[in-house]
This record gives sequence, structure tokens and C-alpha cells, in this order.
Amino acid sequence: MRKFFNLFRNICFIIRKRALPGSLVIVRRGMQRQDKDLFLLVKSRHSSAVTFPSGNLNPFEDFFEAAIRELFEETGLKIERNSLLLTPLIHDFKYRNLPFQIRSCQRVFLMSLTPETNYSLNPQDKDIEWVGWYSLNETISLLSYPELKLTFKKTIKHLKKM
Repeated sequence: MRKFFNLFRNICFIIRKRALPGSLVIVRRGMQRQDKDLFLLVKSRHSSAVTFPSGNLNPFEDFFEAAIRELFEETGLKIERNSLLLTPLIHDFKYRNLPFQIRSCQRVFLMSLTPETNYSLNPQDKDIEWVGWYSLNETISLLSYPELKLTFKKTIKHLKKM
């Protein structure tokens, strides 16, 4: 029953927003000082874009399920739903490199990991060229899209308020 409710909600989202629903996960590996935090980035083999783990919802998924799935597919990290913090932020963008304009509205999730644990990064998606941890400044410089940099900067402000 929940899957059909998700399908109905996703169709309503597409009609109302005129955009595909999606999830974006910003994973922070917290250090002792906030200026030493590391962030998880992935690079797409197909588009050469450097982004955070993200993607559109499958028809029967909710935003949490998509975030968990995308994080696993793109990085190999297996997480539980309660590891994700849903923010009030939306990453809104238009797909490039397509013959027609498609928008996506991705809910932004945060996930914090401790620096002590060794995290094995093993992308399951063959379209991922590499995955790695980067400092705040490196992350901003490596992100491929201006709108993604803006979403990340808003997320950093949101993190500082917490």
C-alpha cells in the first residue's frame, strides 16, 4: 500500500512542480574542527560531472529510499534511514546535455560520519568514475555546476545553525 501511496505522491509532485522528484545526499565526515570536515563527492564517467550522490526517485520510492539507494549505488555506503537528516533545502536545476529541458527538484539530505571509522568506498554504479573525500574549499572548487555550489553553500550555513 505504501508503494502505491509513493507512486501517487510522486505523480502529484511531477504535476505540481513540473519537475522530477529526486534526492541529493551531502555526506560530511566530521573532524574535531569544522574547518577540517571532509565531504563525499562522486564523478560521473558519462558526463564528467563532479557532484554529490544524487538521483531521481524511482516511481514507488519516497525521498529517503531514493537517497539511501543512490548513496549505495554511487559510493557503496550502506546506511539506515535514521542516519539521514532531511533539510528544508531543495536543489532545483535543469538537466544539461538533453535535447529538451527537464527540471529536477531534489530534497537535500545531510549525513554525518565520524572520522574514526574506516569507510570503504566501492561504487556499484559503473557510471561512477571515482568517489572521494574533499575539504570544504576543495569541494566548492570541484563541484561542476554553479547551482550545486549554491546549494552546498546554503547547506553549510544550515549546518552552522544546527
